Amino acid sequence: MKSPLFSIIIPTRNRYHTLEFALKSALNQDFEDFEVVVADNSDPDYPMPESMESLLQHPKVVYRRSERILAMSENWEFAYGLASGQYLSYTGDDDGLL
Repeated sequence: MKSPLFSIIIPTRNRYHTLEFALKSALNQDFEDFEVVVADNSDPDYPMPESMESLLQHPKVVYRRSERILAMSENWEFAYGLASGQYLSYTGDDDGLL
């Protein structure tokens, strides 16, 4: 499978309420050659809303939850390792893309 041109990387921790909107804005691009990488560093008992579960199953989304709680910089590195795009773009889990 061909790697995407862009990887939009969204590291997150315990903020599904804002991640949902960031993810929707990332998926709402007017070109097709991209992936959205979500590196979830949430607490093990932090509940994920059902609306997020369906979004994370989108074919353009690469979702991974860390096996342990990571420092912020470690989660960014974890996310970087999941990306396969030629170009990378990080965005906050409380930001949107136009």
